[in-house]
Amino acid sequence: GAVLVVEDGAPIHTAEVSQRWQCKHLMENLEHPACSPDLNPIEHVWRRLKEGVSKRPEVPKNLKELEEVLKEEWKKIDKRFINSLIESMLRHI
Repeated sequence: GAVLVVEDGAPIHTAEVSQRWQCKHLMENLEHPACSPDLNPIEHVWRRLKEGVSKRPEVPKNLKELEEVLKEEWKKIDKRFINSLIESMLRHI
């Protein structure tokens, strides 16, 4: 069967190339209300990463530096935080 995915309608998700790739890989978008709560725990993790990068004394100057900084910030995220996000999903449904 198809894999169901939930996306937010961002241009990267709605681009023709993305739609073709999803079709080729048997992926289907799950219909949901436009203003539904974001239940994907990774969104909170992205925010933590962005905050960590923005608080650094120096802004990464290129892609390689950004990759290194993100790896460092990723290692700082407590696994208990991630687990708490996953465990909270059922309460938000």
